[in-house]
Amino acid sequence: MKQRDYISSRFKKQYKLRSCIIFISGILYLLVLGKYSVSVDQSEINKLKLVLVIAPKPNFSNVPKSLLLWRNALTLSGGKVLLLLNLPSDRSVAAKAGFLVDYVRESHNGLPLLNSIIDATKKYDSAIVGFCNSDLEPSLHDVHTFFEYVLSESWAENWRKGETEILSSDPMPHSDAWLIVASRMDYQNNFTDKKPHKAGGVDFWLWNHAKLGILGLGESTPAFRLGRPLFDNWLTAMAIQLRQRHIIDATMPLNVMHKNHERLGQLSSWKNTTLRSSDEDW
Repeated sequence: MKQRDYISSRFKKQYKLRSCIIFISGILYLLVLGKYSVSVDQSEINKLKLVLVIAPKPNFSNVPKSLLLWRNALTLSGGKVLLLLNLPSDRSVAAKAGFLVDYVRESHNGLPLLNSIIDATKKYDSAIVGFCNSDLEPSLHDVHTFFEYVLSESWAENWRKGETEILSSDPMPHSDAWLIVASRMDYQNNFTDKKPHKAGGVDFWLWNHAKLGILGLGESTPAFRLGRPLFDNWLTAMAIQLRQRHIIDATMPLNVMHKNHERLGQLSSWKNTTLRSSDEDW
């Protein structure tokens, strides 16, 4: 009987200790979450004219230069860059540098998922939203000039007249839903040796009516892994085929830059079909 009471008493002490540890851990978690979370007032969100979403690679002690350039370009036009980051340290660095911050769902190997990125834009329905690959750099003057044009009253009138390159036929005669797409300019050493990327692919998307989603259906896109090939071609082709938005090619006026670099992993050579077929993360 005494042994049973001893065991019962010992169990109660361990239970209380565990409960205290769980409680203290919960408090610490909330404190840390509060420290690194970035709350933006809805009235501030409604003031934004442009929101560009980027999901950069994690674990940076300082914000990469390319992201700072995008921040500056958006700020000039009354917008913000929204960085999708999950690490508390990254979120803290980004928030201190003047970025909006949100979380992103990831694949099992840490790649951001496309549907999570598109979902993040939907809370900014009053703004023009977009996203681009994290290894792009804006040509500040060209990007700012283009953003100002899109925000101007003459934008809708001009593209309906065919003064921009329309990739799709008119989905609905009176629709004002549009999607701007752009490919990148590749360079080796500096912007002066830039060349249009001709191997196919889209690197930049910008659209209105965010709650409708990028495809214009109001639904989530598939959970493609960013960093894998061909999701960009699928996304643009699907938008054209669904005919819910006017698709506009802005490659030349946007002039977004990309420094040539070696690709990592099995897909370092996309032309090698053996490597492509064996890549489980396709």
